[in-house]
Amino acid sequence: MPAASTVLTSRAAVTRRSWLSHGFSGIAYLEVRSCHDFHRRRGSRLERPTGSDRPSEPGTTLRSEQQRPEVPLLLGAWGPRGAALAGRIAGEIKVGGSANPDMVPVMRERLLVGASRIGRDVAEIGVVLGAVTVVDTDGEAARARARTEVAMYLAVVAELDPTVALPDGLVAEVGRLVDAGRDEEAGTLIPDDVLDRFAFSGTPEQVARQAQSLIDAGVRRVEFGTPHGLTDDRGVELLGTEVLPLLSR
Repeated sequence: MPAASTVLTSRAAVTRRSWLSHGFSGIAYLEVRSCHDFHRRRGSRLERPTGSDRPSEPGTTLRSEQQRPEVPLLLGAWGPRGAALAGRIAGEIKVGGSANPDMVPVMRERLLVGASRIGRDVAEIGVVLGAVTVVDTDGEAARARARTEVAMYLAVVAELDPTVALPDGLVAEVGRLVDAGRDEEAGTLIPDDVLDRFAFSGTPEQVARQAQSLIDAGVRRVEFGTPHGLTDDRGVELLGTEVLPLLSR
């Protein structure tokens, strides 16, 4: 997956690459498995890796100067097992494809399971939420574009969110239309309240209200994902000049 080009502020991140990639989950799994094995080898009390713990081949001498006391780790997960692992080894957990503030306390509870096993304060673990973002001064056009985007992954994320009750048959019908290549038609079936749980969309004021609800729920960071706007450049411009100034801690 290409490296993300990101504009960071203390309040949010504007990510220029989509988190959706068939290869990403496999890469993440290998990294997590490697970290898990590393921690298992260290002993019964799990500790996060530090720069000085980098493995090397026999006979290799490392002369690099340690720049920070530990390696920051963000783990992407929705489920209880992934969150529990993050509670033990990660600095942050990312819930990708969600703009739902109700997921924040759910993830805190799931993080606590792992954190409590090693006596770790769960409050030190940051919760990050991010999803498709479409912002434009034409709010209706932005939300229509977002509906099309969400239609393509609703079937994946909807079942992962225990706080959302979807209309009967919605996921199946949206999936059927997407499979037939009718993405825009599928998007028209997604109600406003469902759209707001899985994407940031609308005018700058609407998107800012969504992001602020996550900040108020206790997230450490909000990540605004592609396509950002009706065009990428215009979306990033509006996020930086119209949305971020409306946010506060």
